[in-house]
Amino acid sequence: MNIIEELGLPQLKGFEATSGGARALHRPDLAPLAYEVKLIASAYGHLDETGISAYLDGANREFFETLYKSCNGVFVGATKFGVFGFVAGDQSVSVPWNIGTPNIEMNAERPDGTLIVGTSTETNSLGAREQLYHSIQSHREICVNFATDFSVVVRRYGSVLDWLTSEVHRALADKDHW
Repeated sequence: MNIIEELGLPQLKGFEATSGGARALHRPDLAPLAYEVKLIASAYGHLDETGISAYLDGANREFFETLYKSCNGVFVGATKFGVFGFVAGDQSVSVPWNIGTPNIEMNAERPDGTLIVGTSTETNSLGAREQLYHSIQSHREICVNFATDFSVVVRRYGSVLDWLTSEVHRALADKDHW
């Protein structure tokens, strides 16, 4: 799977493929290296089996491998949608949001068999911004839940590709919150 093509990144204004991944929608008005969309190349080969098993904690391994063999993070806007990446040993890849943060610091709050792999913010029906977590479940599904209440499922996806494409396009469609 070529995730860059699948997400339609080459069609975005200012698309650039780099050795570290891809980026698009350059925002020099914010900073010289600011981009609205970034995809970090996979670092899966740098992960060891012990680290992978520790993170999975019962979450679906096939979904985990599909995601992290395709990329080491995707980011749209400052906080609209992001997939957490790994910082891996001596061959570390710089990722803005590290997967360890929500999964280690929130370990008591997330349900068993759940691995938080992303976050997003959306405007609710009252006009307030709410944080959502995106997680791989043990039962071959990615769920989007309120960060404050994992029992509320906002959306469900049956594949990694469906989830990534839908959530990236959803974030890009939100022109009000860059």
